[in-house]
Amino acid sequence: MVIDIDGKVSGLLVSKVSDILDITSEMIQDVPVTTADETDPLVSGLIAFDGRLIGLLRLGSVAEQALEKAV
Repeated sequence: MVIDIDGKVSGLLVSKVSDILDITSEMIQDVPVTTADETDPLVSGLIAFDGRLIGLLRLGSVAEQALEKAV
């Protein structure tokens, strides 16, 4: 998967893709306050879809943490 974060193009290696979904902004729910401290800054929203709860990742934060651990 290729991503663009703030004009920096990077690649992500994924082990499995189960579905590709069309998501609208109306489908994105806020992260509950009770878990926001634990998930922030990695999860920016939640999507309820087909009986599943999917976390919307902040790729910039995920990439930043991965780079910090790599050094």
